[in-house]
Amino acid sequence: MRALLVCLCLCVPLLGLADWSGEVGLRAEWRFPGSLTLAGRVGLDYVQEAFSFGASGEIPFTSPSSWRASLRMGLSLDPLRLRTQLRLARTGLDYAEGSISFSPGPWEVLEGDLWLRADLRVSLRDPLGSATVSVSGNASVRHAIGDFWWEVSGGFALYPPPPSVGGKTVSLGYRSGEWWISVRNTFGASWERTALELGYAGDPVRVTARGEFTPAGFSRASLSLSLDLGAARANVRFGLAPTGPTDVNVSLNYRGEGWGLSLAVTFAIPLRPDAARLEVTYRF
Repeated sequence: MRALLVCLCLCVPLLGLADWSGEVGLRAEWRFPGSLTLAGRVGLDYVQEAFSFGASGEIPFTSPSSWRASLRMGLSLDPLRLRTQLRLARTGLDYAEGSISFSPGPWEVLEGDLWLRADLRVSLRDPLGSATVSVSGNASVRHAIGDFWWEVSGGFALYPPPPSVGGKTVSLGYRSGEWWISVRNTFGASWERTALELGYAGDPVRVTARGEFTPAGFSRASLSLSLDLGAARANVRFGLAPTGPTDVNVSLNYRGEGWGLSLAVTFAIPLRPDAARLEVTYRF
């Protein structure tokens, strides 16, 4: 935590307090049958044209020594974006990641718009201990013609050796006004999963139905209902698996002038409260 405070003290005079925005918050989490944790957090963000800087910290009141903090920096020079993140803990630097994204376009191709995107990430875990390095990324191409679109994406790993190709995704979709439908197929060495999604996004109601299938057959389904009243939002999500209904998730969010309130409750079947999370925040 001292390292985070030192960084803030060095950066604030250089960048100017008038350009900062931030947020403080208090979070309470409960899990059945009676586990309760309380934590406080603070975050600061600075954006100046293409450059951005952010810092955040969290302290669990029940175990202050397990505090966590992070520092973030970014530079956007279209079509290139550079990002760096550092995670700090009581023992020092815990995780570091750097990424570069290349996202040119769109270009007009075959009477539609074509987008390309490529991301490369370098991560360092436990640098003060075993120090594990990994290099990975993903690439995608997306094409839209009117209300139709298709996308192909895939991941890859370069380090540690040997280099390998990860999962591939082929997606198709159609949108007409407030309705949309999409099909997303995931492949590894062979076909692994298909997700079918049907949705309606009106004002103020949004409905999303989703079903997933694997080579073994039906995998799971979900139905999400959302209500957006501007400052207040509510969401209910139901799930279904081959073994029967799954947990029901209910969330309520309110954002006023500066103040924010978020409540999320998970009900285990048959509708027994299983977990809850309450968070109060203030932006300045």
